Amino acid sequence: MENTQVAVTAQSTQVQNQTIVQSPFSAAALTQEQMAIIKNQIAPGISDNDLMYCLEIAKQAQLNPIIKEIYFVPRKAQINGQWVEKHEPMVGRKGARAIARRKGMKVPPNTGTTIKKIPVLKNGAWEEERDLVGWAEMTIDGVTVRKEAAYSVYKQTTKDGSVTKFWKDMPTVMVEKVAEFQLLDAIYGLDGVMSIDAGVLDVEAEGSNAQRPQPTTVNMTSTPGGLMEKVAAAKAEAANPEPVAEVVPEPEASQFKDLAELGIALSELGLEMTTKEHGGKTYALISGGNIGGLEETLAGYGFAKGKKEWGMEVTDLVAAEAGTLF
Repeated sequence: MENTQVAVTAQSTQVQNQTIVQSPFSAAALTQEQMAIIKNQIAPGISDNDLMYCLEIAKQAQLNPIIKEIYFVPRKAQINGQWVEKHEPMVGRKGARAIARRKGMKVPPNTGTTIKKIPVLKNGAWEEERDLVGWAEMTIDGVTVRKEAAYSVYKQTTKDGSVTKFWKDMPTVMVEKVAEFQLLDAIYGLDGVMSIDAGVLDVEAEGSNAQRPQPTTVNMTSTPGGLMEKVAAAKAEAANPEPVAEVVPEPEASQFKDLAELGIALSELGLEMTTKEHGGKTYALISGGNIGGLEETLAGYGFAKGKKEWGMEVTDLVAAEAGTLF
């Protein structure tokens, strides 16, 4: 597929004392208030142009960023010799499976890990070394299709060579997810979107050793949306927040650098996060999914169990998002 760079310019107009930002791709438009909600909840620091581009990709792939089916991830890119920060639309396991189900997948693939020898080029000669390998397979019309992903090939590192957080803490989970993404893309085609697990979330500076994604060509034809209605629902919910039922215990400082990273980690565990304001502080509360068996993991993330729900104080993480663009 030939790489294509799309020029995106969002246009602003005044309608009934409201500033309307028009998408350059379709008739869709957002008010500045709606854009502020999306930026605060989904992609702090994103530009109007990048937001419209990412929302269009989400619409074409029929994925909802509000429920974490697709993420808008800040990335450093070198353009004309200068490093700039851009936001790229990426999917995790939840988004990849959503696309595959829409295209006919009935049950998710079988996945697992193993230790096996893989070829490695050393000093100009090929050798075999033992490695952690994730695998995913499905049987389609009597034919078993299998994809594998080796830890040494896909693990992500920062500029100083250290392994990034998720690949250090959950290596077996990460290689499984990469293998599953490759399998679903091979069987169903994942609409040109990139895996958040095979890319890198925490590019800390220029010169990082981590793999950088390349632009993908996206068909910008019109498809049924519904995203604007979901944005309006999010706006109404933000305008009438439910009261906090209880103040959860305040655990030690979180190991996450910002709220977005925490939300992604919970999403990959099948959990959803909501935030509530109380007493001048912001709290993250867990909902959805089955917490059974995840107590130790949640405690390690910094959550504490209250009378009715798990939660943690995240005021510092919210400030980190607003001040550092992830």
